[in-house]
Amino acid sequence: MTIYNVSLIGFGGVNPAVAELIATKNEQWKRELGFAFVNGGLKTCHGAEQKSATIALA
Repeated sequence: MTIYNVSLIGFGGVNPAVAELIATKNEQWKRELGFAFVNGGLKTCHGAEQKSATIALA
């Protein structure tokens, strides 16, 4: 299985929807398509930065 590390830059309009999509579909993608996403981090335009261990996408 292929695993993709995804870091979200900005958390305005689109990235909350991307995070929700990953959180809700990741298991299905693993089973049916053979790939998964892992949250690599989050960086906002205000400079806030979080590592993946502190972010829950769901």
